[in-house]
Amino acid sequence: MASFEIQNFLRRTPPFDKLPSTELEIMISRLEKVVYKKKDLIYLQHQSQILGLDLIFEGEYETFFYTEDGLKVFQKKLSQFSIYGADSIVFNDGISILNVEVKKKTAVYRVPAEYFLKLYKTYDAIYQFIVSAFGTLMLDKRYANLVIRKEQTQDADTFERLFSRRLNTVSTRPIVTCAPDLPIYMAAQLMEDQKTSCLLIEEQDKLIGYITDIVLRNEVIAKKRDVDRPVSEIMDSSVFRLTQNSYIHEAILLMFNHAIRYMIVVREGDDIGLVSRNDLLMGNGQSPFIFIQSFRMSHTPEELKTKWVKLPEVIYQMSDLGVRTEIINRVISSIMDSVLQKVIMWVLDQLPEPPVGFAVMAIGNYGREEVMLNVTQKFVVVFQEDAELFKLEELRSYFTLFAQRISDKLTAVGIEVPKNRFLIDIKEQIKSRKEWTKLYSNWAGDQKGADIYPGFFDIRHLYGEQSLVDSLARHFQKAIQKSSPKFFSRLADYTLAYDLPITFFKNIKTTTKGDREEFDIYQAIGVLVDFTRYFSLKNGINETNTGLRLKQLKDNGVIKAEVYNDLMQSFYYLMGMSLKYQSKQILFDKTAPNNFIDSTNLTTIEIVTLKQIFGLIDEFRRGFKNLPLRMLGKSRDIE
Repeated sequence: MASFEIQNFLRRTPPFDKLPSTELEIMISRLEKVVYKKKDLIYLQHQSQILGLDLIFEGEYETFFYTEDGLKVFQKKLSQFSIYGADSIVFNDGISILNVEVKKKTAVYRVPAEYFLKLYKTYDAIYQFIVSAFGTLMLDKRYANLVIRKEQTQDADTFERLFSRRLNTVSTRPIVTCAPDLPIYMAAQLMEDQKTSCLLIEEQDKLIGYITDIVLRNEVIAKKRDVDRPVSEIMDSSVFRLTQNSYIHEAILLMFNHAIRYMIVVREGDDIGLVSRNDLLMGNGQSPFIFIQSFRMSHTPEELKTKWVKLPEVIYQMSDLGVRTEIINRVISSIMDSVLQKVIMWVLDQLPEPPVGFAVMAIGNYGREEVMLNVTQKFVVVFQEDAELFKLEELRSYFTLFAQRISDKLTAVGIEVPKNRFLIDIKEQIKSRKEWTKLYSNWAGDQKGADIYPGFFDIRHLYGEQSLVDSLARHFQKAIQKSSPKFFSRLADYTLAYDLPITFFKNIKTTTKGDREEFDIYQAIGVLVDFTRYFSLKNGINETNTGLRLKQLKDNGVIKAEVYNDLMQSFYYLMGMSLKYQSKQILFDKTAPNNFIDSTNLTTIEIVTLKQIFGLIDEFRRGFKNLPLRMLGKSRDIE
């Protein structure tokens, strides 16, 4: 082929179409033409040395990889004007990341690897093209795992089994039922006869509750209850189910979060058996869930504190072994819940009986189950009013003392309690249901002087009467539906308030502190959290967790599937990096954790991925900022 024809081919092959003519002439002189006469597997995943950067002139490459569980995943078909080998040369020591099958009669022009690296380092257009394409691929965790390979240890294998096994691999116990009017003593006899520690209560073919041996001990023997009374008087009405395709870790976390010991396993809509929390825990050895269990078995704040200081080590281990960030978030939140519930029970033992019904709620990042190691864990109290028996100030005094005692014990455990612009004084944490509903109504109605605190829309029940939290959530959802247009305008201001750590030229923007080049990773996380909250509230979505909100936005057709995938992968990549670096600060640097990451300690892969994510978030933020009247009218799809 004449030189000008090769040059024309290169001019149509990104990123070399950006090279100056003089460099193209040099490149042409370095090219080697390779023709494959038959179909062949030319590169093996993580085994084959890349011979050079291949520019496909005619024919086709088919790229694919095998996941850790042996699943074959087709990555892409590469035809004329495509390239293969750039990621492998730049980021994987010249070893092919993917398997490559070449089709019959395929011709390629091969660029020597060392010459391609010279072009990559010399020409910014080529650099930006390669890192952008690679960063996009790295957002797919399956692909990322191919690049960031870990030596598999016994611990890693244990974690892999723990977080990949489903309930269908667990033996279930038979379901034993009785009628709600069965006397308590006969229910106990039935449990003895059937050798079961959990008895389901059934009414009109529906399971309405259950009792356990512990319920019999605490509610019958300890309280000297009449054993001739119906079993319905002592049953727990919280019946939980999961399908047998659910993961074991999901079942364990659900049990911890709702303080239950048994769960029904469902197959194709039918109840097939029971699983106990202890069975699942015993089958998983020294897992993070045994660590959660140890918090629930603590008897003093001092004992809790000795366990709390081990949390960064558990987080770092889970991060290092590749456990998904969503799971790590839930593990941390479950531990926080265990600590707070223990503390609440200790405080209640030291105070007179609560005068009215109440509930403790998690808010903000803790309410979203997105706990980070440098963020104070916020909780608030809502209580019922009873004007006939108690004055409002009497109730407020009791629950203020209650909250103060909780804060004191949390501090003793080593958990920081917030005093910031959201909760300047502990009294701001304590409100009656009427006061909370009025506050939400003022925010939604854009009442003058009513500052909006977005984290208060991320609430989650922790302790006490669930109905209080549910009614509060229903109230603010209705208030938002009738809200003033200015409410969403002000909420949008929060979404646009963060300054992303990215320059005009899509590089990471850092601040020099001594010998460190730092950037604030939460600036990017905050944009995604606020963006997701904004559209969830606007579209009547009740979830609070960012990942679940994004899924609901996708399922409701508010965002496209590709947008959902990009945002989910970006959010959990950033959260995972933040948690790992914060745990490293505590364990190795012996410093308090913060949001600032030293870019000089990042790998090339991490830098490339972060640039891609920051650029992606910046595009969404720009698109959001330019929406007509900031989306103050009816909801619309986000392209």
